[in-house]
Amino acid sequence: MKRAVSVSQGSKTHDYNIIVELLGQEISIERIGTNLMETTLVALAGKGRPLKPHEVEEMLDALGWHPNLEKPN
Repeated sequence: MKRAVSVSQGSKTHDYNIIVELLGQEISIERIGTNLMETTLVALAGKGRPLKPHEVEEMLDALGWHPNLEKPN
């Protein structure tokens, strides 16, 4: 079986693994999140523990990080 893997800097909560058949061949498609942003925030906070959701929100606000959706041209 062939395997296609996407490694993301995003959360592991969106990981998936599916098997599809394409032209008679099975292919495993997998997404692996690394939680890079969360890990960075934990290191910056210096608390030595996972951050609570409200702590993450406070840090993102302080850094000026907000979701940004743009309409493609």
